[in-house]
Amino acid sequence: MQRIVWIIIIVSAIILDYFLEYPNPAHPTVWMGKIIAFFDNHRLAKTNGGLIINGIVPILVDTILFFLLVYLVGFLPLYFELPIYIYLAKSTFSIGGLVRALKKCETDDLENLRFNVSMIVSRDTRNLDMQHLYSAAFESGAESIIDSIISPLFYLFLFGLYGALFYRIVNTADSMVGYRNEKYEYFGKFSARMDDVLNFIPARIYYVFLLILGGRYIRGEIKNNNIKMNGKYSIVGTAALFRLGVEKIGFYKYDGGRFPNPQDLNKLEKFIFFISYIFAFIMIMLTWFLGLPIYNYFNASSTYFKSILINSIILTVYNFTLLK
Repeated sequence: MQRIVWIIIIVSAIILDYFLEYPNPAHPTVWMGKIIAFFDNHRLAKTNGGLIINGIVPILVDTILFFLLVYLVGFLPLYFELPIYIYLAKSTFSIGGLVRALKKCETDDLENLRFNVSMIVSRDTRNLDMQHLYSAAFESGAESIIDSIISPLFYLFLFGLYGALFYRIVNTADSMVGYRNEKYEYFGKFSARMDDVLNFIPARIYYVFLLILGGRYIRGEIKNNNIKMNGKYSIVGTAALFRLGVEKIGFYKYDGGRFPNPQDLNKLEKFIFFISYIFAFIMIMLTWFLGLPIYNYFNASSTYFKSILINSIILTVYNFTLLK
């Protein structure tokens, strides 16, 4: 695919993202989640090792289906291919959707706030006070800068739709089953570990942005905390930049200042737009000068992608055989 066509796809997807979010029945991520939920509800193994394999299978199935879709769309005329690629590209990241979700959390009505925050976090919001609800919203927005924006755009530019869709599949699985509890300790282990791996480089790219904006103070605050591997860059780094404190009761607390309020959420929304579009601009420039995505350096219709699909299918069938 010519680089100018790819840039048109990305820019169009970003513009589309600003104005709308797909309804659930038409959102590819929702269908990824349905497949993951199906395998979660129909586990074929009881042993710890079997559950780990079980947790890999839905990711493989999602990958095969969406890779196959992208591959087959490539045979369509450009006037069909282009809008489908734009549609799929937009589904892998969410800038406008994230900001709109945070905007709903600026309310001072406690019950509405609890409901709106519950839509963007996994923690139980029913007994949280207002300062912890605003904190939860701020943390979710900060963490989503990597999960919903930097990472998917990074893989979209670097590896095209294949990379972005694979990231979205893994990240969706992690958000659904990547928990350290009795139910998902083994079933969600692969998605949780793979999500950490895929976010490793994007988290550090975001860290560079934070260092440019906040200097040594950001570096010191991130260094002296105990939040999980990639979360410290998004949650602690962003809170430190805003001179705020955040807390997830029973899990972590960062004492960087007072708790967030609605005005801070509004500032975070503007910051999200700023970081997102600056990063997208940089990646567009790299695309133009380096000829990204990487698979442009060889024939995208070659046996390389065919072999990926065939090997994935064989591996999935083999895993099903083991589970039986």
